[in-house]
Amino acid sequence: MRKTFIILTTIFLAVLSFEGCKSSRNLTPAQKLEREQQKRNAQIEDSLRIVDAAMALDSMNFVLEADKLLLKYGGSVQVQSVTNFVSVHNGKATVQIAPFIGAGPNGVGGFTFDGNVNNVKHHIDKHGTRTMQMSVQGAIMSSIITITLYANSTNAQVDINPNFNSRRVTLQGILKPYSENSTFKGSTL
Repeated sequence: MRKTFIILTTIFLAVLSFEGCKSSRNLTPAQKLEREQQKRNAQIEDSLRIVDAAMALDSMNFVLEADKLLLKYGGSVQVQSVTNFVSVHNGKATVQIAPFIGAGPNGVGGFTFDGNVNNVKHHIDKHGTRTMQMSVQGAIMSSIITITLYANSTNAQVDINPNFNSRRVTLQGILKPYSENSTFKGSTL
């Protein structure tokens, strides 16, 4: 009984994949041209987003919306990019880490800190990966923040190293210009 089910399922999936291939082969020349144009447009849009991210990082006018929080001993947790971010705008930085849903000191499940940006250092390696390190100092926060924007991508990682303790935090997400910011800022401590 089980062998019969596996064989029938395999045949069914093979027929479905064959029909999918067959239907793509029966496209008219106009449909093929339209698909190629859509692929080229998507590649151009991706390239523009990559250039915008690099320019935003270089001009210190960006937001890194994080969707993953890396844990101290190697694990990771998916988080909401709307409430987990690092932004820099007009010489000021905001760091918000909100891994919990609901209450917290900032009202969105975590902590929000503001501070002034100092000691900025930029570096581009031979592969095109950009690294920016900055010191952020505020009323209750003093940290070294390192942002890595991977080559040919908008994917980035931020390492937040507080100066007064060893509670390093690492977030991963998408870096974009500050003008495209879609985050929700909680109450600042």
